[in-house]
Amino acid sequence: NAGEGMISFIADVPEGSRLEFEIRSAANSENLLKKEWKKINDKGQFQVDTQDRYFQYKAVFISGNGDRYPVLDKVTISLNRK
Repeated sequence: NAGEGMISFIADVPEGSRLEFEIRSAANSENLLKKEWKKINDKGQFQVDTQDRYFQYKAVFISGNGDRYPVLDKVTISLNRK
């Protein structure tokens, strides 16, 4: 069984830059470090197993030419367990 998750954020993303998110989850902290990162889709949605209790996300800051980067102010993650 899977649960649905949603990530939302507040950021300044200048033209020519992007902000992407990835997530990983596991039932315990030991297994979390072994899990692969999964990209979160453009709508901020992702899937997790219902037994997962540990989560990590990472933000990837991308600049087209190295002079402009996003500025991330706030991240919120919500889960809807089925």
